Amino acid sequence: MKLVRLIIFFSFTSVFSSSNLNSLITQDGYGDPLSNDSIIKYKSADPNKALEFGFNSLKYYSSEKKVTLDFVLLNYYLGETFYYMANYKDSYQYLKKSLELYELLDSSDRRNKRVSKPPWILVIMGNVYFRNQNFDKAKVYYDEALLNFKLFDSNYEAEKLYGINTSEMNLALIEVEKENFEEAKIIHEKVLSRRIDQGDKIHIALSHYYILDLNLRAEKIEEAKLSYQKIEELYNLNIEDESALELKLYFGNANYEFGKFLKSRGDPIEALYYFQNAKKLLIDFPLEVPKVNYETAELLIQDDKINSAEKIILESLLNTEINDDEKIINFKLLEEIYFLEKSDKKLLAIKDSIIKYIDRPIEKQIQEEFNVLENLILVTDKQQEINRSKSQAITIILISIILLFSLFMILMYLKYNYEIQKEKNIRLNIEKSKISDELKITERELFSKINFIVQRNDHIKNLREKLVNNRFDPISMNRLKREMDELSKSNKSYLEFDKMFSHVYPKFYKKLNKFANLSKTDIRLASYIKMNHSNDEISRISGISMRTVESQRYRLTKKLKLKKNQDLNSFLLSI
Repeated sequence: MKLVRLIIFFSFTSVFSSSNLNSLITQDGYGDPLSNDSIIKYKSADPNKALEFGFNSLKYYSSEKKVTLDFVLLNYYLGETFYYMANYKDSYQYLKKSLELYELLDSSDRRNKRVSKPPWILVIMGNVYFRNQNFDKAKVYYDEALLNFKLFDSNYEAEKLYGINTSEMNLALIEVEKENFEEAKIIHEKVLSRRIDQGDKIHIALSHYYILDLNLRAEKIEEAKLSYQKIEELYNLNIEDESALELKLYFGNANYEFGKFLKSRGDPIEALYYFQNAKKLLIDFPLEVPKVNYETAELLIQDDKINSAEKIILESLLNTEINDDEKIINFKLLEEIYFLEKSDKKLLAIKDSIIKYIDRPIEKQIQEEFNVLENLILVTDKQQEINRSKSQAITIILISIILLFSLFMILMYLKYNYEIQKEKNIRLNIEKSKISDELKITERELFSKINFIVQRNDHIKNLREKLVNNRFDPISMNRLKREMDELSKSNKSYLEFDKMFSHVYPKFYKKLNKFANLSKTDIRLASYIKMNHSNDEISRISGISMRTVESQRYRLTKKLKLKKNQDLNSFLLSI
């Protein structure tokens, strides 16, 4: 889950405070420094209140003719506050404005005369691009920050070294995202060596954490264990120290990463052990616990412990400090739980919660999906009544058919001769041939529909990438969003696929449901496997990651209660 990985990155990466920035400029400013102090106080605890102070201060500075230190700081603090709120567009604008104003400061207001730009601002701007997965642009800002840190005067040697380490660590994280693991490891180990020389216990643990994460992603499990042990040792040795809380955070996340890795490798028992450790360690960090709960709940669902999974997810949703992205993924997992429970009322109850937090371009699709669900539930009672009437009618029809068939057989025995019987056989053969041809045509249409779905999903993926690349171009973004809305409006293609598949394999769904109570996702996955599609093809058809496909395959295998020596593909192909 890349989203969770990015969340960890930004909770661990240091952001500069006023003291950082003031190392570049004098503290003898103008205007209202108290307003800036208020923003600092509230920017993370109550960002809306911080913005209120900031916008009020802007009115004051707009009347000033001279660019002052406080005006530079104000724009930075506004940018930083928007960053905490995940509003990266406005964050970037105010950070950029802060850099522009810094260029207009009198040279007498700058302490580090050789520094062309405040490097801590550059680090945050790099983080904005990293957060939006524009790693090339993020690297430009991190490189520039590194260059300026190296130009710090000797009076700021400690901050200079700290800034160099931070910039290089961020550059290593980019290499990890690009899967250049060896290059990233070299950088991380260089930073780690410096931190060991400094005796900086907290950041030594941070470096070990990132090396652990790197080795897990490279599937070097033994090397990752060594990093885990180093973090554990630091935590145990300093458990009574003032650094214990931060070390506890890193050790907790190390357990989380190990659990997630083992979960992906199909080792649920060991994974659950690490997740339990992580939760105990991260209990003092409300923002970190939900991700552990989510992974634990997924394991419990796979083990058919639905009630326990529901309890854990509800615990996360009661956490008032989790962000909207985390709320969405928890609501979606809760939706899956209620679907497995066949709890229609609960499914409808979480509808508004999901739509409240989901992005607008996707909201329409979600709304349509829920409208379909509502309609299905509302017509259930009427459908049952209709089915009862149909059942009575079918009984009468069956009796009539039996009587007619008996009369027909008598007449056939008395009147039909060899030629008529021969003609009947010819007609039957023609009909069979016709049906066979129709099935072949439907089968070709089925594969054509699959290709269409793949092309549509690929197009949606390309549009999303274009949205990221064109996020600062409103005209392009609006055009791309409209195009994406049209592609995402309905599930018509999937419904047509289900209809065609049932025509080609009329008994498959009925036989499959005899083995287990399967979800719609399970049934569709089984259909793709029945058509002999690979995991990669299923990933493109469904528009999901390979890891998600593997997780769904594992869950389906568990539900079908297949033995260890039974292959899922062979089993489904035999039905």
